[in-house]
Amino acid sequence: MKNTVNLLVALLVVQLILVAGIGLTKRDVTAKADPVAFVQFEQDSIDDIVLEGADEDEKVHLRKQDNQWVLPQLDNFPANKTKITELLNKLATVQVTRPVATSTSAQERFEVSDNKFERRITLASKGENLARIYLGTSPSMRIIHAREEKSDDIHTIEMASYEVSVDKTGWEDKSLLNIDKSSIAQIAVNGLTVQPVASDNDNKDDPSSDATPSTRWEGVDLADGTYLDSDAVNNLADTLASIQYESVMGTEDKPEYKLSEPVLSIRVTTQTDDTITYQIGKQDTGGYILKSSLRPEYFKLANYRATALIDDAKLETLTPDKQKEEAPQDTQQTEDEQ
Repeated sequence: MKNTVNLLVALLVVQLILVAGIGLTKRDVTAKADPVAFVQFEQDSIDDIVLEGADEDEKVHLRKQDNQWVLPQLDNFPANKTKITELLNKLATVQVTRPVATSTSAQERFEVSDNKFERRITLASKGENLARIYLGTSPSMRIIHAREEKSDDIHTIEMASYEVSVDKTGWEDKSLLNIDKSSIAQIAVNGLTVQPVASDNDNKDDPSSDATPSTRWEGVDLADGTYLDSDAVNNLADTLASIQYESVMGTEDKPEYKLSEPVLSIRVTTQTDDTITYQIGKQDTGGYILKSSLRPEYFKLANYRATALIDDAKLETLTPDKQKEEAPQDTQQTEDEQ
């Protein structure tokens, strides 16, 4: 009987030890690791970025020279500084905890290996690679598997592959042709010349007002029976000041651009007496090419942007017929009399 009791006590002690051990193991496994930086680099020192996709021809090279980001593949055409800064900020601030995998086979499975990846990002400074990051499969929206080259750890981070475009046009500075609307002193288009004469601001004495003053324009030698629509001119000036192109086409003029017979020509004179010209040619394919004196390159315009600008610059838009404008009022007056 005594031996049986001793045996039961021993078994109980063993069970207690096992339970305690399992509890400790569970706490160790489920404990959250402190977040650490996914990749470390001095952001301000980065002066060269290479973005690569799964296909060999998917590659974008960004280089910083004279404190400006450019695209060497496009003859050092200016790159989108804001977009590059956002990418570097995101990479520099990504935090990770425990990896989802660490094996070589997992690198292939999650597409973050040297030979298989969705995106590869190489960051360099003064000719030395500081970091190389692989982006792979996406387990859910805006979540992607990632690995830093110097580590076997595979993590999930908040990012999407489309944020790392491997299309050069996605990194061009699309604001390159923008000008300050307030600098426009004169616009000449389709035989019409207009110039700003005053700024209407009903709330100029109210500093708390959010109203944006609109410019009043006057025309030179308007055709008889027409008037100048200041709102339409403002719309044209807004469009000119914020032109967005689709892609840069290089510096060579080509016959297919049809700029020898442009569908639209505009001349802008600035407050400093500088002259800016714009010409739009319509290709036989239906596409539109823009040439501005602001840059040596030729630019492709999205069709909807080109047709909107052409419509905004039409004489019937800028200088409507007075009779057509007055007709609805006359009609209303006749109806009221009846």
